[in-house]
Amino acid sequence: MSTAKSFWITIAPAIFLIVVLAIVGIAIGPPAETVAAFYEAARRYIFEAADWYQKSLEGSAKLIAPLFTILSGVYAIYKSYQYAESRLYFRIQDFLDREEKRLPRARPVLRALVERPGPSRSFESPAFASDELGEAVRELGWGRYFLPPQLGLVEFQLSTAIEQLTKQNEAARRNLHSLKSQLATAHLLKGAMEASRGSTLFPEPKINSEACDRALAHFMEAFKADRTAFEALEYASLMQLCLGDKEEAEVTLDRLIGLTASQDKSLVRSRAFRYQAEIAMKATPPTPLIACNRLKDALRTLPNLHGSDMLEEAELHEMLAKVQWELGHIRQAPPHFEIAREIYKRIDNEKAKNGLARIKNALRTSDGGPHNGPTGATLH
Repeated sequence: MSTAKSFWITIAPAIFLIVVLAIVGIAIGPPAETVAAFYEAARRYIFEAADWYQKSLEGSAKLIAPLFTILSGVYAIYKSYQYAESRLYFRIQDFLDREEKRLPRARPVLRALVERPGPSRSFESPAFASDELGEAVRELGWGRYFLPPQLGLVEFQLSTAIEQLTKQNEAARRNLHSLKSQLATAHLLKGAMEASRGSTLFPEPKINSEACDRALAHFMEAFKADRTAFEALEYASLMQLCLGDKEEAEVTLDRLIGLTASQDKSLVRSRAFRYQAEIAMKATPPTPLIACNRLKDALRTLPNLHGSDMLEEAELHEMLAKVQWELGHIRQAPPHFEIAREIYKRIDNEKAKNGLARIKNALRTSDGGPHNGPTGATLH
């Protein structure tokens, strides 16, 4: 309490009394000596109260005020620490730990009370006897221990517990999904950093392989944390291809295609087909027919893209045209080249310009085939 406030609380009754008596005096007209005596008594009371305040309360107030300030500061620091983001996990855990302590002991009690059908008991009889159940719930701490079993009160308490536990389960489910997504994203970012380090900063084969191995591990951990992070399997297959492990890459891509089977349009599914086409063309010997089918699947499942993202669609048409030329499908190849060229023209970046140059080179023919011949077709 502030010094000024304490002072006014002390002398307020005296001032109030003076005002009341003054009004009464004016109304009834008391003798002058009575009024003078009253005012003298009131003056002495005010001076005594002020002197008592200065000696007794003012010093204490001066000591108490800093104490309140310190306590308020400590409380503010505690709240800042308690609700800090770094302690989010502990606050969630505290909420989830507030479970109904009486519930875990109830299951073995119910197992002992259930009346199972047998030679002397039919299915129609109640599965739990009312009297025994009432005694059991009271022993478990439900209702009021010193009163007879009150199943109505117990039902209310259980309904309250169910409502609270339902909220806790929903909160746990939401937080678990969010934490899994965040953990997967962190692994994806760390894996991308490792992949970048392995492919650019260190050209030595040994270090390159080690970085790719670390990137692969992070991508697999990302999918382990979040089973909906399908892009993690896509990135993992790329690392496996970089490491020269085509068989494992095929397994990963088949797994990705299987997990996305219910998605008619899916970018990661389309890319998985595209990578399988790449593997087919780089096999020994190449299998362009498999590559052709995979590229058709990739185009079929590719979602509608816009802007610079359409580069992916243009590349698929370009790749499919080259594979069809490899297969001798001379009539089917040119339309895909034309589609790719039109898309490249709508995109203003370096990759699109390079795509236009590749198509121009492929269509410059002297004998009805690509300039580089069938064996010169590549999927990139």
